[in-house]
Amino acid sequence: QTNTTSNTQQRSVEEDYDMRDILGAGTSGQVRRAIHRKSGKERAIKIISLRRSKPDELQEMEKEATLLQSLQHPYIVELYDVYCVPGVALYLVMELLHGG
Repeated sequence: QTNTTSNTQQRSVEEDYDMRDILGAGTSGQVRRAIHRKSGKERAIKIISLRRSKPDELQEMEKEATLLQSLQHPYIVELYDVYCVPGVALYLVMELLHGG
């Protein structure tokens, strides 16, 4: 596992990742393909808008992200990193799955 929300707030997702094409979008945000600037690895970044979220909803999302980071199973998408810009967006850096 890599970082949690608390220690990624020092950096921005744009510093670490080169955002590429949109893979999907919905009412609460979008998923984009991105390239990690240091390793060159492809990732999927789920961007969840926080513009209409309440503080307790953000805390719940952060708890869920922390839980997901602790899980390792072949049928669960791996969560590598979490970035948060309060009042703007939560960024979940995940394993990029191909073919579906």
